[in-house]
This record gives sequence, structure tokens and C-alpha cells, in this order.
Amino acid sequence: MQAVARTATFGTAFVAKPAATRQQAVRAVVCRAQQQQSLASKAAAAAVSLPAFLAAHPAFALVDDRMNGDGTGKILGINDPALFWVLAGVFTTVWAVYYVAGKDIDTADNDDDYGLKLCFFLVSRIQDTSGVLDGLAQEAEAARQEAEAERVKVQMLHHTGQEKIAGLQALNAALEGRIAAQERLIASLQQQLQQRG
Repeated sequence: MQAVARTATFGTAFVAKPAATRQQAVRAVVCRAQQQQSLASKAAAAAVSLPAFLAAHPAFALVDDRMNGDGTGKILGINDPALFWVLAGVFTTVWAVYYVAGKDIDTADNDDDYGLKLCFFLVSRIQDTSGVLDGLAQEAEAARQEAEAERVKVQMLHHTGQEKIAGLQALNAALEGRIAAQERLIASLQQQLQQRG
């Protein structure tokens, strides 16, 4: 803390002397305090006041149902019945996966090739799976070939149908030409009959 002193002139005062009157300036001294704290002193003040703050407010350290239950003295920190079922479900799932994965492994002989047997077992399972996938791929290829054959048949029928339609249209045009020729012949015969008659 620093104290700063400064003088200021407020005005003039008249002081009477017996011989003559003279003017003198009255000066006043003003003191003002300035506070300058460093970061370290602020941190020290906060560190000193923190234990008193925590001791005065124990409600801030309360663990209730909304929190996770650590340090409450409950078994595994389970403060909600649903958490027991979650833990039991996770344990059961991991155990079931372990059991299913290990039940086909022959544990009767404990020789040095036990890890290799596991590898061979896994390789045989992968080969079985790849065989099934190959069979499915062959079936899909056969189905694709059948669909392609059906498409070719439909195209041939379509092409044959178009040829038949073209033939029928040509036959229709020829028949229309004959009908027109017959009508002209009939018209000319009728004119000849009218001229004779």
C-alpha cells in the first residue's frame, strides 16, 4: 500500500498583521491511499479463505441420488437398483461370449501346441465360412445367368413379334390394294352396264 501526498491551493486567506496587511496562500495537504496487489497475494488470499469456505458450507460436499455414489459406503457404489442389473448384464454377456468361444476347444491334453490348436480351429472356421460364401456366390451367379437367359428369350420373342407385325402389315397393305383394285373393277363394270342399259 502506498500513500501519496500532494499539496493543493484552495484560495487565499487574509491574515492581519499589525504593521501591514499581507496576503498569504493557504496550502492543504491531501493524502490518498492506493492499493496494488500482485497475483501471488490474490492466490494466497484465496487459498487461505478456501478451507474456511468449505468448513462453513458442508452442503457443497453432499452426495445425493443424482450423483454416482462414490465414497458413500455402498457396495460397488451402487446407489440405484438399475445399476446392479447393468453390472450383472455386462458380466453375464462377457462370460457368455467367453464360454461360447471356448467350449469347442479340447482341454484334455495340456501340450505345447494348445495355442496352435486354437489357431487351426479358427482357420477351419474361417475356411468353412469362406466355403459357404463361395456357395452363395455360385448360386447368385447361376441366378444371374438364368435371368440373362430369360432376358434374351424376351428379346427374341419381341423381335419375332415385331417381324410378325411387319409381315401382317405388309399382308394388310396387299389386301387393301386388291380390295381397291376389285372396287375399281366393280365400278367400271357398273359403268359399262349403265351405258348398255
